[in-house]
Amino acid sequence: MLALLPLESCRSSAVPAAFAGPGGPPPGLYRCWAGGFAHLPAGTLTLAPNGHYESYRPGGGGRYAYSPGTSAIEFINGDYHYWEYRGIFQRAPQSSDHKDSIVLLPLSASKPIGAERPGEYQYCYFDSSQL
Repeated sequence: MLALLPLESCRSSAVPAAFAGPGGPPPGLYRCWAGGFAHLPAGTLTLAPNGHYESYRPGGGGRYAYSPGTSAIEFINGDYHYWEYRGIFQRAPQSSDHKDSIVLLPLSASKPIGAERPGEYQYCYFDSSQL
C-alpha cells in the first residue's frame, strides 16, 4: 500500500508532463475501472506527452503535471481538476494487482491505496492495444 500525500507536496515538485522524464506514466489511452469491481468500467483517461489530458467526456480534458518524486499527477484544469481528483502512478511492483496503473482518487482521500471502500478510487490501466 502507498501512503497518500497532501496535495501541497504534489504541487511543490510537479513538472510539466512533457519534462517528467523516464519512469513516469507513458502517454496514451488508459481504461479506468471502479476499484473493487472487476467488471465495472469507470471511463477513460488519455495522457498526451505535451501535458494535456482527455477525460471520458469529449472536451472534458485539460492540463496535467507529473511529479517524479511522489509519482503524483496534478490535474491543473479540466474535469479531474473540477471534480477535485488527483492521480498516483504505480509501477507493477507497487500495485496490489501487479500491473502499472494510474489510481484516481479525491483530493480529500484519507485512506491508503488498497484500503479504500469498493468503488471509492478508480484504477486506470494503459491500453496496450494502441501500440
